[in-house]
Amino acid sequence: MQNATHTTYFGYASNGGARRQVGAATLLDVDGKQVIIIYESRNGLPYIKEVRAEGLPSEFLAQFRGKGHDDPLQLGRDVQARGLDQPTARAIVDAVRLDTRVMQTLYGAPHTH
Repeated sequence: MQNATHTTYFGYASNGGARRQVGAATLLDVDGKQVIIIYESRNGLPYIKEVRAEGLPSEFLAQFRGKGHDDPLQLGRDVQARGLDQPTARAIVDAVRLDTRVMQTLYGAPHTH
């Protein structure tokens, strides 16, 4: 992420004395825009539950819902700008794509492709 900073917060739940990770949230600062990515855990793998950002079109942000590190995220092919200028949309898509891979590395369960 050339013009982005990345901060991650993990969410845990306890059940019967055992603690397990149930999700995470990442705060990205992409070219001055604050983007929050909320992850849920599905069978130990992180998937985007929601993306929020003030001032960005909800139609753009909704396209990330349900995506994980195995899903393609390319602007113009998998994600459309939907009201954003191309440079801003590209920066956010690139940052989200990288973040899905970082999240898989940090807390994703081992799996095969």
